[in-house]
Amino acid sequence: FKNSRLVGHLTGYEARGLNWLRNLIESGIIVVKDKNGENISLEIIESKCKIEPLIYNSGQLKATIKLNVGTNIGEIVGTKEIFSREDVDYIKKQLGESIKQEIMTVINFARKNKMDFFSLGTQFFQKYPTLWENYEKDWGDRVPTIDFDVQVKANIMRTYLLREPTSKEGD
Repeated sequence: FKNSRLVGHLTGYEARGLNWLRNLIESGIIVVKDKNGENISLEIIESKCKIEPLIYNSGQLKATIKLNVGTNIGEIVGTKEIFSREDVDYIKKQLGESIKQEIMTVINFARKNKMDFFSLGTQFFQKYPTLWENYEKDWGDRVPTIDFDVQVKANIMRTYLLREPTSKEGD
């Protein structure tokens, strides 16, 4: 809502992107691809987001979003081994990119609609209370100009009892 009018609604990925920013993710499933293009389902077991606001001397605003996510491998669809260090690093990179895309989708929605529905203004006010009055009155117009840096640290904590794919190539 903006000025008591509905300007849009968030879809599934956008809504989860907002929940990442608000620290409301408690569990869920993210499906990523392994190096062979096969699906791997990762169960979200922990998540912590921190937003670090910054006002440069020029007055430009920046928000660094740092997100730590812990997951478990819940299901492997492929038939190839994926537990080498190289494969696990690839999966973690895919996970991080997937989460970053969800967050950027909701940030872009906020920019497009000149809205701050993830309390970014509050973060700036808390860090820069004396400077906030310079930004508060036209905050909505400033949201599209904020430089966002999204950093996702993705971890795979466990694999349950999975040690190899349930079926091998040629089975």
